Amino acid sequence: MPRNFFEIPRFHPFAIAIDDDPTEEDTLTDNPRLALIERIATARREWRWANSELVHLEKGVNAWNHWRSRQSEAKPDLSGIDLRGVDLKGVNLSHAKLIRADLSGADLTGANLTGADLGQANLTRANLQGAILVDTDLIWAKLVETNLRKADLRRSKPIEAEFIGADLSEASLADAKLSRASFMDAVLCRTDFSRSKLLEANFSDAILAQCSFADAILIGADLWRAQLTGANLTSATLTGAKLNKADFTRANLSSADLTEVEARGARFMGTVLTGACIQGWEIDSETSLSDAVCDYLYLTRGDRLPEGTRSFMPGEFEQTVRNELMAIEWTFPQGIDWSAFVSACQSVSAVNPDLQLGLQSFEQRASGELVVRLDATGARDRAAVFQQLRTAYQAALPSPKPSAKGAPPEQEPSCHSLWAIAQTLSRVQHLPVVP
Repeated sequence: MPRNFFEIPRFHPFAIAIDDDPTEEDTLTDNPRLALIERIATARREWRWANSELVHLEKGVNAWNHWRSRQSEAKPDLSGIDLRGVDLKGVNLSHAKLIRADLSGADLTGANLTGADLGQANLTRANLQGAILVDTDLIWAKLVETNLRKADLRRSKPIEAEFIGADLSEASLADAKLSRASFMDAVLCRTDFSRSKLLEANFSDAILAQCSFADAILIGADLWRAQLTGANLTSATLTGAKLNKADFTRANLSSADLTEVEARGARFMGTVLTGACIQGWEIDSETSLSDAVCDYLYLTRGDRLPEGTRSFMPGEFEQTVRNELMAIEWTFPQGIDWSAFVSACQSVSAVNPDLQLGLQSFEQRASGELVVRLDATGARDRAAVFQQLRTAYQAALPSPKPSAKGAPPEQEPSCHSLWAIAQTLSRVQHLPVVP
C-alpha cells in the first residue's frame, strides 16, 4: 500500500482521518520544483482548510519567503510534513515547527532555519550547505550522510542527534549542546566546536583535522581512531574520554584535562601538551609521544612536573610520562622477600604475554618502609596487574617454620638493607632494571 505524500501526526491539532487508496500510485515527478507543488497540493487536499500557510509554500520558495517577510512574527507549524527530495534552496523556515518532518534528500542549501524545532526530524542525505541553524532544536534528529558544509549551528541543540557519515566541514557548532550525539565516520575538517557540550558524544573514525574544541566539554566522549591532526583542544575537558588509537599529530592540547582518559595506541607526535593534566591517563607501549611539545604538566591538578618553575629538558618529558604512567608503586611495610618478589613477577608475566615488568627504583624510607617502583609496559589494567602481583607474592612466601610449643612461629628474615637488596638483585637475571 503506497503511503500518503503527506502524513499528519496523530498529535497534530488539525489532524483528520485519511484513508490510503490501495490502488493509488505515487505520481511525483523527478523535478524538485514540481515535486514541491505536488506534495503541497496533496497536503492541502488532505489537510483541507486546516493550514492556510501551505498555500504560500505551494507557490514556491520566493512566494513563501515574501509572505514570511510580511509575517515576521509567524511561527508556521509544519510538524510531520513530508517534503522528501524537494527543492527548498534559500527557504525561510526560521522559528518553524518541523517536529518529525521528513526532509530527507531535500535541497535546503542556504536555508534559514534559525530557532526552528526539528526534533526527531529526518534530514538524511539532505543538502544543508551554508544553511543557518542558529538556536535550532535538533534533539533526536537524523542527519545521516547530510551535507552541512559551512552551516551555522551555533547554540543549536542536536542532543542525541545522528550525524553518522555527515559532512560538517567548516561548519560552526560553537556553544552547541551535543551530548550523546553521534558523529561516527563524519567529516569535520576545520569545524568549530568551541565551548560546546559534547558529553558522551561519539566521534569514532571521524575526520576532525584542524577542528577546534577549545574550552569544549568532552567528558566520556568516544574518539576511537578519530583523526585530529592539527586540531585545537586548548583547555578542553576530556575526563574519562576514550582516545584509543586516535591521531593527535601536531594537535594543541595545552591546559587540557586528560584525567582518566584511555589513550592506548594514540599518536601524540608533535602534539602540544604543556599544562595538561594527565591524572590516571592510560597509555601503553603503542602510544607515541615522539616530538611532543611539553614544558610542564600535572600528574594531578596540584602536582606539577617538573617541580617549581623549571621546564622539561629535551627528551625528559616522554621518559617522565612513561615512568609515571606505566609504573606500579608497591610498598612493603615489613620488608620484602626478594625470592618471593621475583617469583611473583615471573608468574604474573607468564599469564600476561604483552606485559613487560621492569624495576624502576626502590627506596627505603625513614619509617622503615620499602617502596619498589615497577615499570608495567603493556599493562592493559595496572590495578589488575598489581592485584595479581600481590596475590602471587603472598603465595610465594615461605611457610613459617615450626616453633617450640608456646612460642610464635619463626619468620624468615626480611631484607631491609639497601646493600643486601643490591646484592640480591645482582643475582637475579629475570627482572630488567629500567634506566
